[in-house]
Amino acid sequence: SWDIINNFDVRAYRLPNGGALQACIFGLDHTTAPFVLFLDADDMLAPNSLNKILALVDEKVAKLQYSLGLIDSEGRFIGSAAPALDDYRERSEIIHRVLRTGFYKTPPTSGNVFRRDVCNILREIDYEKYVDGVILYAAPFMGDIVSTSDELGF
Repeated sequence: SWDIINNFDVRAYRLPNGGALQACIFGLDHTTAPFVLFLDADDMLAPNSLNKILALVDEKVAKLQYSLGLIDSEGRFIGSAAPALDDYRERSEIIHRVLRTGFYKTPPTSGNVFRRDVCNILREIDYEKYVDGVILYAAPFMGDIVSTSDELGF
């Protein structure tokens, strides 16, 4: 993965494996963008996905979620995401659903873009497991959730 990353004209940092929380906070400390995407090492974005993402976010959006297609080890498409996501922009219904059931349909971390202030909640966490759940479930309480059925990653 590191050799592939170095083939692109991007600023990249290599850290010893200190866990997801440390990596997320390091990324926050080294960026200034108003929205943040945490991409797992075994995931990738679809071509033109950043343009589509930027067209869907604004200052009231706490989280944008998109479907992740399935690929094999060679990067070949092998299937659509399960569960599939719907197209919507919502907040209050998701809050009610989370309060009522503790759940709403959301992809794994790589299928989300978060407003920076949502991610800053991670600085208050003192444990390592499932830290992405904190921002996934805090997001509806901090702004709109935009969902697109487009598969913008794999």
